[in-house]
Amino acid sequence: MPLNLVIQKTEALPDVVQFCMREDLANYLQLAGRLISECFPHHRGLEIRLEVDPETGEESVVMDLSVAGDIDKVLQQSDCYTSRWVESVPWPQSGKIHLLYNVE
Repeated sequence: MPLNLVIQKTEALPDVVQFCMREDLANYLQLAGRLISECFPHHRGLEIRLEVDPETGEESVVMDLSVAGDIDKVLQQSDCYTSRWVESVPWPQSGKIHLLYNVE
């Protein structure tokens, strides 16, 4: 899913886009969107926001995903996403984009 489609489908704020450009994360955000579509094919919603760790002051992108379904199936989908993410994205970039999901 291209970055512009990820942003169009969410309430992504300009600070998220600026952070991704500054940290050279735009391609990785695109990859995250594509992996979400592939690993969580029936997700219900996605919100992207910039979050600051109160202890360290470090910024990161948080992708908050709403999914429906059997918990075992969702855990399999999460494993799919995580394994592909870890294989594809180097450190420290992989630590600057986080996926959270809520099972409805």
